[in-house]
Amino acid sequence: MKNIFNQKGVSLLQVLFISAILGGLALIGTNIITSEKAAQKGAQNKDDIEILHQAVTNLLQDKKHCTGTLINSALSGPWKTTATEIPAIYIAQTDPSAGGGQAYTAFLTRADVDKNPRYMNGNIYVKSIRVDYPNKKFAIDYAKVNTKSTSAAMITKFVDKITFKTEGTVDTCYADSEGVNNQTAKEFCESLGQLFVWDDTIKDCALADHRCPNPNEIFVGIRSDGASVCKALGQYTDWNNLIDNSTPCNPTAPNTLASLEYVGGKIKLKCTSAGP
Repeated sequence: MKNIFNQKGVSLLQVLFISAILGGLALIGTNIITSEKAAQKGAQNKDDIEILHQAVTNLLQDKKHCTGTLINSALSGPWKTTATEIPAIYIAQTDPSAGGGQAYTAFLTRADVDKNPRYMNGNIYVKSIRVDYPNKKFAIDYAKVNTKSTSAAMITKFVDKITFKTEGTVDTCYADSEGVNNQTAKEFCESLGQLFVWDDTIKDCALADHRCPNPNEIFVGIRSDGASVCKALGQYTDWNNLIDNSTPCNPTAPNTLASLEYVGGKIKLKCTSAGP
């Protein structure tokens, strides 16, 4: 490479050329750092939404809080035939279905035009909360605060398996915690591979039935397609090394008792007289 420096020093053009190169490198580095920070921020927002929504799910698994949300939202009209907007998810101090005065505290509130209130260190707000009676679920639209787009980064999450009941004059509800837990257990069971299967009748992970159709074969493994691999017993065992036939006896003879004994590493049939 030609040396751009000489005995007379550096020209103004050379200085401008070097400055442009350094400036370009700095800009590239800044853009890379900005992109990495944006990616990290996006991942953090998703984690924040998962944590917040799990807290909402846990709350609605309690009948008094789910029912309190319905009561304090003053649902009326056709709410049982369509998804209906509500202002918040509420915490009830006592069971509302028991009657009497109630004190409610908003746990998760739909945001105003200024995106308030905000959750998870001010990163997340709630755009919509809906009771979907026909589909037995709550639907919640979460969004991140710092976004240039009005629709970008909105994530809709559901609290499924809601049981709605009318007890007297009170509409009650609760999220099916058993259903949520069973779904998690089922997914884990299915991830174990072909050795185990999920049994919906007992809601448990059971050992798959890999019995061999031929009684003279034993199960030795599973192929990649899940089929059982069975082999004949003779392929794995030399019966001459296990059974001692040196002194045979007739166990069906009159007044004979037959038993098995283990001698010298082998199984032997032993016959004894049962008397006259």
